Amino acid sequence: MSVAARVAEEMGVKVGAEAGYCIRFEDCTSERTRIKYMTDGMLLREFLTEPDLKTYSVIMIGWWRHFRTRSQRARSRYPP
Repeated sequence: MSVAARVAEEMGVKVGAEAGYCIRFEDCTSERTRIKYMTDGMLLREFLTEPDLKTYSVIMIGWWRHFRTRSQRARSRYPP
């Protein structure tokens, strides 16, 4: 995941050390990971195993996810 790679580079660490990512078939994190990027589907999976998400101190959800979902829904109502 390019965002995690860039953040890790700026922090001067390897991806998966203090900055990592988790996608459907790949978890590039460790016990030292402080910043973890993941897809919305992986966040839902985390929620199923840990409903209170206590292992996370901050959760930020990108606005583009909401925007993209709304845009797709609007296009499906009004075909070209």
